Amino acid sequence: MRHTVSTNASKTEELAALGHGTYWDGYFASRAAPLGRVSAPVVHAAFYNFADGEAARHIPSAWETIPAEASVAARERGSAASLRRILGDELVDSPGLVRAADITTKAATNAPTGGRVMYAGMRTLEVPTAIRSPIEEVTSMPVADTRAIR
Repeated sequence: MRHTVSTNASKTEELAALGHGTYWDGYFASRAAPLGRVSAPVVHAAFYNFADGEAARHIPSAWETIPAEASVAARERGSAASLRRILGDELVDSPGLVRAADITTKAATNAPTGGRVMYAGMRTLEVPTAIRSPIEEVTSMPVADTRAIR
């Protein structure tokens, strides 16, 4: 579900509002941002499942358009908005979700980083200390993109 939530319309709208011209510009920029302003070959290697040249169609132009930090923030806002819409206000504010967010955060910030380039990059991002809600906690980049842990 997390991947679905992080690649949804709310996130796409947030990234487009920043100035990313296409879905894929925003996708590559927001997903690669934790690695820093790396080159297209580095992004291609880290993502490993795109056709040759696909990352180069979006990187480095994405870095020239929008700062990486802004793309990360937009991705997090969009993911949080989607989860709120999917779960509804009652579940978003429930004690069970608070507990789930705590467990998820502990797991996602304590896995080994060896051989996990994207996860290691995400671990360099700060987990907010003043969480507005459990939804914001589980959609913060260091916690949310659990694909990077695999």
